[in-house]
Amino acid sequence: MKTKAINNRHSKSLVYWIRLLVFFASICLSLSASSDPYSILGVHKRASMQDIRRAYKQLAKEWHPDKSKHPEAETRFVEIKQSYELLSDSERRRAFDQYGITNEDAVLDHNRPEYNNYGRFKDTFEHFYGAHNFNYHDQDISLYHRLSITTKYYETNIVPKSRHTPQIIMFYADWCFACMKAANSFKKLIDTLEPYGITFATVNAGHEEQLVRKVGVHSLPCVIMVLNDHNYVYKDSVFNPQHVVDFIRQKMPYKLLTPVTDNTLDKFLNGWVDNRVRALILEPRMQPRLRYLITAYYFRERVVFGFVELNSKESAYIQAKFKAHPELDTLLIFNEFPPQPIATVTMSDIPSTTLNNIISLNKYLILPRLSSQDMLESVCPAEWNRPRKKLCVVLVTENTRLHDGARTVMRKIALESLYNREKVRFAYIYQEKQNDFISAFSKHNQSKETLLQIIIFWRRDTKHIRYEWVDQTILEADKVLENDTHDQYFNNTKQKLDSIIHRLLRSTEALSFETEVKDLFDENSESSIMRMLNRIILALEYISDNLGHEHILPAISVLGTVTFILIIGYLMSYLLHLEEEDIQLNKSKRLENSNGVSSTNRADMEKQFRANVTWVGTAMARAIQSVALNDTQLPLLR
Repeated sequence: MKTKAINNRHSKSLVYWIRLLVFFASICLSLSASSDPYSILGVHKRASMQDIRRAYKQLAKEWHPDKSKHPEAETRFVEIKQSYELLSDSERRRAFDQYGITNEDAVLDHNRPEYNNYGRFKDTFEHFYGAHNFNYHDQDISLYHRLSITTKYYETNIVPKSRHTPQIIMFYADWCFACMKAANSFKKLIDTLEPYGITFATVNAGHEEQLVRKVGVHSLPCVIMVLNDHNYVYKDSVFNPQHVVDFIRQKMPYKLLTPVTDNTLDKFLNGWVDNRVRALILEPRMQPRLRYLITAYYFRERVVFGFVELNSKESAYIQAKFKAHPELDTLLIFNEFPPQPIATVTMSDIPSTTLNNIISLNKYLILPRLSSQDMLESVCPAEWNRPRKKLCVVLVTENTRLHDGARTVMRKIALESLYNREKVRFAYIYQEKQNDFISAFSKHNQSKETLLQIIIFWRRDTKHIRYEWVDQTILEADKVLENDTHDQYFNNTKQKLDSIIHRLLRSTEALSFETEVKDLFDENSESSIMRMLNRIILALEYISDNLGHEHILPAISVLGTVTFILIIGYLMSYLLHLEEEDIQLNKSKRLENSNGVSSTNRADMEKQFRANVTWVGTAMARAIQSVALNDTQLPLLR
């Protein structure tokens, strides 16, 4: 009996300890679940920022203490807010994913960079007070000074580069404590956005006052973005990476990525007639990533980008046609033959370097049009070394459908060419738009006809070109012999071109003629009206960005004053016009009543009228002057 009692007692104690362990385990699990920001927001660990923001908005509306009557609504709302703040910060999110760190200060201390090598201010202060007291100050000043630029560098480097990539500039001062405080946030911006291709720089406002006035800096610290020669001021006081990303998105040009659905796919892919390659970006989200926007901005003159939202009902055909993964990002590049892409990349997150490399290799059509000097420099660059000469085979056409057949044959020859693009490039040109350029080659053309002729040239330098005409019109289908089929005609044309190119590529062979050419006309340049409209839009954007509440009343006052002066001037001119009509009417009546009125009397009447008008104007001017004098003397009299 005693042993049974002991066994029962042991079994009860064992059950007790098991229950206690289960209880503590459940508490630990609940605590770990409650401290997991992904679980709180109900999103996956690989969720995008857009998904996190959408989940946060939905949960915040549901658990807001003013809207929810649940007893734990306030606690739940605080957890949701803290989870969103952690996941919206790229540094804190990375620290949580890798180390499980949720404390922001721990993240800042962990990622605090060392700038001891710069030691710009390691002098008397350290000797008296020690380095530790001024380490934070030295760190911030070193970060800003390391990236500091001048006004000249801004004009010669930052502004030209802004036509291809956004440029972020921080304006600071040496003894600005708010600037020191913002240094860590600025460092986070650099770490987050620099991999996307965005360039960062700083400007010492005390040394570059002219640039501060030109840009429109309102206070320090101040962040601006230079984009396409225009300055945009970031007005938010918090330099949060996500806020800056939203700011960049808002200022990017409209429709850099054209939305593409199953219904608009063919229209988008067949739009290559504008002389630009087509690129499709397929993403499993509603909004494209910032890196894709920046890439589209960089290549916008050569490539047209389209955006396809995967997992949407309107893109099911696109996903099935190109076998796109529903949860991965995909890049597809197309040329003149759109059924199949010429390049494909599929990754969970395509890096900017991969994007740039793939697009750079495929940013030209098989048969591009020489539509500007920049296009000529890219397709047919100038070379000084003769053994490395690069030939350009150019078909002269006009912008008409009648020459589509010739361009199609030339495109097929370029596609099946045996020569590397680094040695031979095929292109075509519009004679009516580039007449000055074509006329420089027409001196030694035996047929005296340039349309549908092929010219082969090598650019010795930017102005001098050595060239040679193909001796006959070989691409005109109407001149094909009756016994020749289309394939035979194409093969004969290709063989003749290949033999000429092979001969000219020899280092010992020189092209027959040389000429000096002018720069190509930019066919894509905007008209004067469009340039004026764009300037007006930019001016309005600048006013809306820089006009604060303190400027509204003075601006309204100035506009009201100008409007009042214009109205008064119009009324006076109208009254004078009525007076003149009345005088003329009286003159005509007097002439009808009395024919004896001499021309001298009429002249005297006109002189009298002018004298009256002059007297009225002088009297009004004296009255205004006296009122102004009284206003200035009134404080003295008082």
